[in-house]
Amino acid sequence: MKNTKKLIKLAGALILSAPLCAGDFRTPLNLMHSQVMRLKPAKNAWWAELMPSQKSEVCCWNIEKWTSLYTRSAGKAFQSSDNESNKVTTNTKSLATLFYGKDRFKASEAFSNGKITDVAQLNKFTPLLNVAYLTPEYRYDEKGICIGMHVNYTFEEDCNWHVGGVINVPVSVVEVTPQGEIFEEQLENLYKINTIKAQNSSTSPNTSVNYTNDLTIRYDLLNTLMLDEQTKLLRQDGPNTKIGFISIDGDTNLTSGQQAYLIKRSNTQSPEAQYRKQASQVTGQITPNGLGAADDSVLFVATGTNLSTLNTDSNAQAELWLVPRATDSNTDELTSLSQAMVSQIDYAVRLADLSNRSVTNFLTKQGLALANYERKAGLGDIKAAIYGCYNDQECDWFVKLMGGTKLPTGTKKDHDECLSITQLQTGNNRHWELFVQMAAGYQPLEWLSFDMTASANHVFARSQNFVAAFEGATVKNLGPCVKAKVSWNYFTAQANMNLFHPHNPELGCTLGYSLFAKNSDHVRYDNVDATDLFGNTHKVLDPDVAALKTKAMTHSVRAEVFHRWNYCEISAGGSYGIAGRNAMKETEAHIGLSVYF
Repeated sequence: MKNTKKLIKLAGALILSAPLCAGDFRTPLNLMHSQVMRLKPAKNAWWAELMPSQKSEVCCWNIEKWTSLYTRSAGKAFQSSDNESNKVTTNTKSLATLFYGKDRFKASEAFSNGKITDVAQLNKFTPLLNVAYLTPEYRYDEKGICIGMHVNYTFEEDCNWHVGGVINVPVSVVEVTPQGEIFEEQLENLYKINTIKAQNSSTSPNTSVNYTNDLTIRYDLLNTLMLDEQTKLLRQDGPNTKIGFISIDGDTNLTSGQQAYLIKRSNTQSPEAQYRKQASQVTGQITPNGLGAADDSVLFVATGTNLSTLNTDSNAQAELWLVPRATDSNTDELTSLSQAMVSQIDYAVRLADLSNRSVTNFLTKQGLALANYERKAGLGDIKAAIYGCYNDQECDWFVKLMGGTKLPTGTKKDHDECLSITQLQTGNNRHWELFVQMAAGYQPLEWLSFDMTASANHVFARSQNFVAAFEGATVKNLGPCVKAKVSWNYFTAQANMNLFHPHNPELGCTLGYSLFAKNSDHVRYDNVDATDLFGNTHKVLDPDVAALKTKAMTHSVRAEVFHRWNYCEISAGGSYGIAGRNAMKETEAHIGLSVYF
């Protein structure tokens, strides 16, 4: 027989795919070993005639068994800005953006309409829900072994037609590890107060020294503080904006009754000390929504400005810091009313007692532990497939059609694990999956061949425990556990170039490209509403929020080397994500061993 490298080998690149479950963002793992159409059947290898055999005649059956070990990890996710979440990019953010929809967020964004407007209820739990940003960091690690078998039957003497089947049994360990403590803004990040002394300009030896406090407070914290159970510290009194009884607005920046200014900080971090500002340092006027000013602008509140829009936008508030007004004659001296305002703010901060009322403590009491280490180990979803293939030996090309299923044999998330947000399963969380795959290949030269594979997959809906997502929320997976049915579709494609050693066609390497594209999860809640974390009932659920940033795509490159001799093949390789959206930037490595019968 002509010594060509037959392109028929195994059943396609998806048969060793890794888990992919609802709300998941892992790329199906395509171990190149035992799938790439690269080597001719073992019985036609150059060394086959040299091996002892008990077979009396040429057999139409080809059998291969394999074992592959793999590991993969990720510390970042492909993600553009929030306004371009569907754009493919090489930019990365924290993996938190895949779990929660954002890598930096306030817990209040997971409530209805993305905010908490009931200040009394907010203060009952912790005002920091509306104020403190959370910026979690995670690392994903997975290790596993795949054991499989491929059976192929060849029809006719020219061996052009083939049918076969493949089965793959994976076992894996999946870990998600927080990188340090979950960073949560504390009171010291939101409120700073210093003691200053102002010495009179008199040259008298008996000159007195006045001690007072200089402070800065972020506007979103200021907007949540209370003077008592009924009275907000910051309030609108007719045309005036007041802190307690003290007005902070004026007709111009020079108005004598004006006792405070606002500093724009787009990074939400506090301005540099000294905080206090004189009227001459003011650069502009605050807009009703708080937007539009340049960084470090010193702004005054014009009398009659309605700040209701700003007061309901906690993210815009977070970019503004209130500072007291210094006298025109002495930068180290506050106006008398400004000193009184500082005292009222400090009193309200102490009254709120925020030192032991962190957001993470509140969420933990609700069963939402953002900083937990999560680990799942066990059998994955078993994949089984059958195929038919035509291989033209004269022209060295082939086409193949495969159909298969993924059996729901992997681990699942139980009810008591529903709020373990970062816990990922070894399979599809007990969803059934079907796929159809097509492949084609061509070998123009003795030392070179190409193959391409494309697969369409559908994962069927199953009723499961799912985190509630409320209408208008901008953050997901911070809510109570409810029942929902979830399904999704995804598509994969691979293109490979196989190079063979000119003096040993059983030795070679493969260079490849992989595409993974997944549509948004289709979520159907069993009920239209649920009770939120505050105990408020009949809050409308929104499946679109639950599916936030589940429309994923990755572009990966991969490589492998292989060598077969004496009915045994060893291979090793890896893959690396180069671009994508709403998916992990993964690095994968594997080694495999095959035995041919």
